[in-house]
Amino acid sequence: EGGSRSSQACVGEWHGRGKTIKISSDGSELLVDMGPGVPALSLVQTSAGRAWPTTWAVVRRVEGGRASGAQSAVYVFELPVAASPNLLVKKPTGDGVVEFARVGPAPAAALAAAVIRSPEEKAAERAEKAEARSRSPRGKSSFAESLAKIVTEKKIEHSDRDRLAAAWLAYESKLLGKAVELFKGRCVHEAELQKCTATISFEVLSREIDNFPRRQLSGSTYYVGTWGEGICVEGWFWATRGVATNPVPGVQILFAEVLQGMIPKLVDRVRTLGFTTCSHEAGTWKISVSWPKPEDE
Repeated sequence: EGGSRSSQACVGEWHGRGKTIKISSDGSELLVDMGPGVPALSLVQTSAGRAWPTTWAVVRRVEGGRASGAQSAVYVFELPVAASPNLLVKKPTGDGVVEFARVGPAPAAALAAAVIRSPEEKAAERAEKAEARSRSPRGKSSFAESLAKIVTEKKIEHSDRDRLAAAWLAYESKLLGKAVELFKGRCVHEAELQKCTATISFEVLSREIDNFPRRQLSGSTYYVGTWGEGICVEGWFWATRGVATNPVPGVQILFAEVLQGMIPKLVDRVRTLGFTTCSHEAGTWKISVSWPKPEDE
């Protein structure tokens, strides 16, 4: 019963420096929502054998909706006592800690656990209060401590952004691989027509690639309408503009900008195929190549 109460005590909404964490229960497991662009997460309690403080490993939900093991933790959550106003968020490695404040009243399970407390729980609560008082004469964090928190929060934020950026780069690499195969097919067709050159449009090739970002006309301009399976605009944004840059909410991405970022990479791949010449025609999506003419018999 005590373990059940401690598991439910973290349910609710937590806020810290512009970020919100929502923890809910579906009856069998605890689910974590850390905002748009963050994969589905759940909690695995890791503090078995003691009530407080209670810790959870934040893990990704794998296929079938089940949580992966605690060893694959993305973050670690800690609740010092049942009705604590602060949730401590850490990376699995390192000493940095970010405090998220509870929004609204604690859930009934937390209040019940706070009323029915063991001696160990009461001692943990006293220790938490003593630690808070030791931070400064008035029990508040010093300015220097607040700066350390900012650094930790930014590291966590950038870690999330790095992960999304890496997802786009891996996805982009697969798309470029498919584009190269289509490009080779076009060259074979030209060779069958007894030609030794080919000029091929990347934009035309992209229409034949499954799950390639699709363009959508708005007014007289083409924007990206859909990004592909499991890909979000934030991943592309941070991969191309850096994780330190903040995207402007609601701003659409030009389809041409996506092609422009990919075509130099496609040209580099095409050059490895051994063509006599290979060049990108400036101001277009066209790549021109040539190959040796057959020797006269």
